[in-house]
Amino acid sequence: MSIGSKGGTGKTTAMLLIADWLFSKGKQVQIIEADLENAGKVGGISHWFGDCLRLDIRTARECDMVLETAAENEFSIVDLPANCGAEIKG
Repeated sequence: MSIGSKGGTGKTTAMLLIADWLFSKGKQVQIIEADLENAGKVGGISHWFGDCLRLDIRTARECDMVLETAAENEFSIVDLPANCGAEIKG
């Protein structure tokens, strides 16, 4: 998961590079776009992986879905929004 307290630090870019590398190695990867402010934008992970799962991790049910999806896949890449650490912990 990407996590950080500030936007524009390269979290999404890091997730894109990791996902691309895993795909190049033939790995099964689930991409999850949890940074909904960037969803669909050129800078968002869902722009590059259109079939990714989009979830609002600020809801308990969708946060649980991240864990359920991770259990079903070889790898899961989750791009989280800035400043969400305390919300996820809660």
